[in-house]
Amino acid sequence: MDSKASKALAIFTDVKFLASSLPMEPNLSSRKYVDPVSHDGIRDALTQLASPKFFYESLARECARSDRESTPLTAVRFLLVEDTEGGGQLESSSDYEIAIINFSKALNAYSRRSDLSARMARFEFISLLVCTEPDTENFVSRVRNGYRDQGFTPRASSVLRASREEPLSLLNRLDRALVIF
Repeated sequence: MDSKASKALAIFTDVKFLASSLPMEPNLSSRKYVDPVSHDGIRDALTQLASPKFFYESLARECARSDRESTPLTAVRFLLVEDTEGGGQLESSSDYEIAIINFSKALNAYSRRSDLSARMARFEFISLLVCTEPDTENFVSRVRNGYRDQGFTPRASSVLRASREEPLSLLNRLDRALVIF
C-alpha cells in the first residue's frame, strides 16, 4: 500500500471504529507522577548527573584503575528522606523535583573533578571517591551542610573498596551498609 492509499484509508476510516479496536495507552502527562530516572545513557535528564548505565560502566573502569594504581576507592550512597515531623510536607511533584535538583547541585559543588556522582533512583544518589574514610566523612559533611532544603534530610552510608573486589560486590556491600551519617 502506497502513501496515497494509506492517507485515503485514514480519511475514510470511522474514528469510533478505531477507538474501539485499538487499546490506547494513557497519556504520560496525565499521570500524577512521572519521574523515572530518564536519561540519554550518559546524563540524568533532571539533574545532569551520571545516568545509572554510565555509572555502572564507570564503576568497572574505576575498580580496574584502583587495582592498577593501588589507590583507595570509596562508594557513598545518599538517600533523601522526607521529613515528617518537621511539618515540611511537599505538595506537588515540582516540589520534589526542586529538592532533587538542589541536592544534585550541592553534590556537584562539593565533588572534585575526579569524583563521579550519579542519580540511581528517584531519591538515591551514589558518589565514587578516590579517598579514604576521613576524607569521605569530610565530603559527606560538606554536602549535608551545603544542602539546605525544606522537607528532606540527606542520609549517607559509605564503603571502602577492598583490594580486587568486584564492582557488584562493592554495590551489594553498599546496599547492606547502615546509614552512618
